[in-house]
Amino acid sequence: MKIYYDASNQIIIVTKSGLASVSDIIELINEAVSLGDKKNCCKFLFNMQNAIETGTFNELYEFHKNLTQVTNLTYDHRCAVIFSQKADKRRKLFYETISSNWGQGIFKIFFELEEGLIWLKRNK
Repeated sequence: MKIYYDASNQIIIVTKSGLASVSDIIELINEAVSLGDKKNCCKFLFNMQNAIETGTFNELYEFHKNLTQVTNLTYDHRCAVIFSQKADKRRKLFYETISSNWGQGIFKIFFELEEGLIWLKRNK
């Protein structure tokens, strides 16, 4: 996992490779939020293109449903999550829907890195 602050875009960038359990995802989110707090930054790009989620559908559903309770994310944060073009797009977009349905419009799913960056730059 790699986490750094992109000062030119004022975005925290997180890159995860390999296996990613729900607890791994919670840990990386919380580390990113901690760095964001230090840099006064509320925008995050999670590059998950080379990560493989290992959680069950139910675990991932519960995670997205309770996002602000199980992580340090708040309603002020904005997260672009980038998945591989090979990912199951319907399943990934379903996670975004779960979060939105529970009133947490914190993150948006993308399958192109540049699209996620553009969205974060536009989103205040």
